[in-house]
Amino acid sequence: MMDRSTETGRAARERPDGWWYPYIFVVFMAGVFVVNGVMVYFALDTFSGLETRDAYRKGMQYNRNIEKARAQEALGWSLSFDFPTRAATGNARAGTLDVTLRDRDAQPVTGARLRVGFIRPTSDGLDVKLPLVEKGAGLYRVDVALPRPGQWDLRILAERGRDRFREIHRIRVP
Repeated sequence: MMDRSTETGRAARERPDGWWYPYIFVVFMAGVFVVNGVMVYFALDTFSGLETRDAYRKGMQYNRNIEKARAQEALGWSLSFDFPTRAATGNARAGTLDVTLRDRDAQPVTGARLRVGFIRPTSDGLDVKLPLVEKGAGLYRVDVALPRPGQWDLRILAERGRDRFREIHRIRVP
């Protein structure tokens, strides 16, 4: 038979169920501190704080850009465009861009110089910039061959004398 003192000593030495639960909390919190420390390190030491190139120079021109936007709004010009495309060789797409430019009274704007830029937002080196030819009654046209289908930023600049008008549209070329 067992002695009562041996039984009591053994029970005192055995750990109760769940004795390790507090350690889970301590290890979890230590992990949170380590991860946060790593994130703070990378946030402070790897980010330059600049999101654009020449941010200071561009920031200095902020008021000038606001003035240009107000002048464009006061000009009252509006523009519409049509760009039906067709498949060319391989992945290339070809089409004719028609731009119609009107003043605030819906009259055609003639004698303007228009330029267009097809800018690929995801890839460098594929941009296409072309001048448009006036066809009369505010209609300007150019034949375009784009190297790939997909999303493009269509940037149109119209100038007549000291008047400037600029619009940017995101288009999808099938």
